[in-house]
Amino acid sequence: MAYIDSIKEKARKDKKTIVLPESNDKRTLIAASHILEEGIADIIMVGDEEKIMDGAGWLEIELDGVTVSSTHIRGLVERGELEEAGRFLGHPFVLSGPVVHGSELGRTLGTPTANLLIPQGVIAPGFGVYAAKVRVLPDDPGRQPSRPEEGPYLAVTNVGVRPTVNPALSGVTVEPWILDFAGDLYGRTLRLELYRRLRLERRFSGVDELRSAILENAAQTRAYFAAKERASC
Repeated sequence: MAYIDSIKEKARKDKKTIVLPESNDKRTLIAASHILEEGIADIIMVGDEEKIMDGAGWLEIELDGVTVSSTHIRGLVERGELEEAGRFLGHPFVLSGPVVHGSELGRTLGTPTANLLIPQGVIAPGFGVYAAKVRVLPDDPGRQPSRPEEGPYLAVTNVGVRPTVNPALSGVTVEPWILDFAGDLYGRTLRLELYRRLRLERRFSGVDELRSAILENAAQTRAYFAAKERASC
């Protein structure tokens, strides 16, 4: 960790490409992923560990002929291409934030959603409905009684302005319907892993058509993760 921290600090000062040791193990990919997500550098390079600090022997990291960079990954996220973004990150695209009160329309539809507050400056994916997984993070140790982590659960997650019930198209929201979960989430923090966009956000003729689409998306989400699990066996 001390070595990686020293590389991070050098990148912060230089505001240039960051360099990591050339390696076939997971250290390089994990460090590259964290550095890109933290916005420390825009391009990751690898090279001879003894020559790194002198700026010698650099090689750009590429995946399928594309340089791994935060600019490229950001573009994928903004276009909703999260499976491809996950390939470059080395893990699913993640959003985390506290659950806040919303309109509670989902409860009336039988598809209760959590309204996730996204920190300022965090990139939201392209509008649409995504197959996702959710973890309910443990409470702060200072809270008594402290509630443990729960999950992961499958979730149908809408990112956008909810045009069917929000004609003014005001305010971008991230709202996961957590499948097979029952409980109070207000005040809890969620870690949301977004995998695949199932459809674009659209305006429906009414809430009945909207509910039918959400239920179909739930079935698609279950099928998507069941296929992933079979493929990993």
